[in-house]
Amino acid sequence: MNADKLVDNLLSMEREYLRGQILASLCQWERVRDYRDLNNALAMVHELVSAEDLPQVS
Repeated sequence: MNADKLVDNLLSMEREYLRGQILASLCQWERVRDYRDLNNALAMVHELVSAEDLPQVS
Protein backbone atom coordinates (compact mmCIF):
# COMPACT_ATOMS: atom_id res chain seq x y z
CA MET A 1 0.00 0.00 0.00
CA ASN A 2 1.45 3.36 -0.92
CA ALA A 3 1.59 6.32 1.44
CA ASP A 4 -1.23 8.23 -0.30
CA LYS A 5 -3.68 5.38 0.14
CA LEU A 6 -2.59 4.92 3.73
CA VAL A 7 -3.20 8.60 4.50
CA ASP A 8 -6.60 8.48 2.78
CA ASN A 9 -7.56 5.36 4.73
CA LEU A 10 -6.47 6.87 8.05
CA LEU A 11 -8.39 10.09 7.39
CA SER A 12 -11.46 8.10 6.41
CA MET A 13 -11.22 6.04 9.59
CA GLU A 14 -10.82 9.21 11.67
CA ARG A 15 -13.91 10.76 10.10
CA GLU A 16 -15.98 7.64 10.77
CA TYR A 17 -14.77 7.52 14.37
CA LEU A 18 -15.64 11.18 14.92
CA ARG A 19 -19.11 10.72 13.41
CA GLY A 20 -19.75 7.83 15.80
CA GLN A 21 -18.52 9.84 18.78
CA ILE A 22 -20.70 12.80 17.80
CA LEU A 23 -23.77 10.58 17.64
CA ALA A 24 -22.93 8.98 20.99
CA SER A 25 -22.50 12.40 22.64
CA LEU A 26 -25.76 13.69 21.19
CA CYS A 27 -27.63 10.58 22.33
CA GLN A 28 -26.17 10.96 25.82
CA TRP A 29 -27.14 14.62 25.88
CA GLU A 30 -30.69 13.76 24.79
CA ARG A 31 -30.99 11.32 27.70
CA VAL A 32 -29.63 13.43 30.55
CA ARG A 33 -29.48 17.00 29.15
CA ASP A 34 -25.95 17.51 30.44
CA TYR A 35 -24.61 20.32 28.32
CA ARG A 36 -21.06 19.00 28.62
CA ASP A 37 -22.16 16.22 26.25
CA LEU A 38 -23.54 18.77 23.80
CA ASN A 39 -20.37 20.86 24.00
CA ASN A 40 -18.30 17.70 23.49
CA ALA A 41 -20.34 16.84 20.37
CA LEU A 42 -19.89 20.34 18.99
CA ALA A 43 -16.13 20.18 19.57
CA MET A 44 -16.01 16.91 17.66
CA VAL A 45 -18.05 18.45 14.83
CA HIS A 46 -15.34 21.10 14.61
CA GLU A 47 -12.67 18.39 14.44
CA LEU A 48 -14.66 16.51 11.78
CA VAL A 49 -15.04 19.61 9.63
CA SER A 50 -11.34 20.35 9.99
CA ALA A 51 -10.44 16.79 8.96
CA GLU A 52 -12.75 16.94 5.95
CA ASP A 53 -11.34 20.31 4.88
CA LEU A 54 -7.76 19.04 4.78
CA PRO A 55 -6.34 19.03 1.26
CA GLN A 56 -6.55 15.60 -0.27
CA VAL A 57 -3.29 13.83 -0.95
CA SER A 58 -3.00 12.93 -4.61
